[in-house]
Amino acid sequence: MQTILGANGQIAEELAKELKRKYTSDIRLVSRHPRKVNDTAALLVPTCWMAPKRRKR
Repeated sequence: MQTILGANGQIAEELAKELKRKYTSDIRLVSRHPRKVNDTAALLVPTCWMAPKRRKR
């Protein structure tokens, strides 16, 4: 399994495509707003970004 952090960038998208093409189809894409790059990739949102927003003082 390969995990790509910050998966919405151009480099991460190309990396995900290349990993699937040459190495493995078991890929996890982690981002605030993940988008599918290929049909087998798992999409994850880190829990630290899902926490409620804090008020500014």
